[in-house]
Amino acid sequence: MNTKRQSVFTLISILCLLTGGIGRAHEVVAVLSSDSQYYLEAFHGFQDAWGHPVTSFNMRTETPAITEKTQLVVAFGGKASSQRYPAKTLVVSCMTLVAGLKRNEGGNRYFYISMAPHPGLIFSKIKMLQPSLKRLAVFWTSNSLEDYIGQMRKAAFHSNVELALIKLDDPDALPEQLRNIHGEIDAIFLPPDPILVNVANFATIRDFSAARHIPFYAPTEGLAEKGATVSIASDFYEMGRSAALTARELLKDARRIETVIYPDKVRIAVNLTAAGNSTLQVTPELLQKADKVFP
Repeated sequence: MNTKRQSVFTLISILCLLTGGIGRAHEVVAVLSSDSQYYLEAFHGFQDAWGHPVTSFNMRTETPAITEKTQLVVAFGGKASSQRYPAKTLVVSCMTLVAGLKRNEGGNRYFYISMAPHPGLIFSKIKMLQPSLKRLAVFWTSNSLEDYIGQMRKAAFHSNVELALIKLDDPDALPEQLRNIHGEIDAIFLPPDPILVNVANFATIRDFSAARHIPFYAPTEGLAEKGATVSIASDFYEMGRSAALTARELLKDARRIETVIYPDKVRIAVNLTAAGNSTLQVTPELLQKADKVFP
């Protein structure tokens, strides 16, 4: 083969490889509900773990162009997750509450990166922060949290913690239920329940915990900033990384993947004012373990 023909052959080979790479890139598409900093942080985690750019759409400014060739969509946020996608497209939903999740719809299979950490990981962190914990009160309302509460029961048993589980049919009944708690409790835990968690109920639990001098464990960092003692929450960047790892495994064999996937890492935020008013021991070691400290 002469030099000219060899150069042409090499160029054609490179173009074929590039074309194949582009085709493979479009097999996986990312859809962001908006340009929220939290979605972008998760998306960056996804891109870093995925290893190369994927086609992405921001629903605030554009309509996602998803074709039949798209094998998998990674959806960031509720708006992106609720879109209709071509039949048989796999959907990895990131930063959507598992409460109210869709299992299979329109020929799609949905897989959820949980915004709530695995209960086992939550209890390991709580026991690290509060080794003396014996009885924990947990409030929730959403029926879709039943599976999660069941996992909490198992995790509490293995952590030698008794749970006072209080399900509220009416979120407005929270103040009365707090007054009627039987026996001593060492702390209160609030899961990410969109029906129960509102401004009034958060303030009620925060003030009740402060009056009892017990820690209040909240599901988001923002609530720790507003007065909860501690938040134990999934990290947005890590959620994106988990989405990438899940997507890679799904393209190999979707049958082996659980519907709900929990990120491996969590962020701990401590509110010093609330902690100082509780039985939580604020030590230099505790502060070193915190990812965020609020005054």
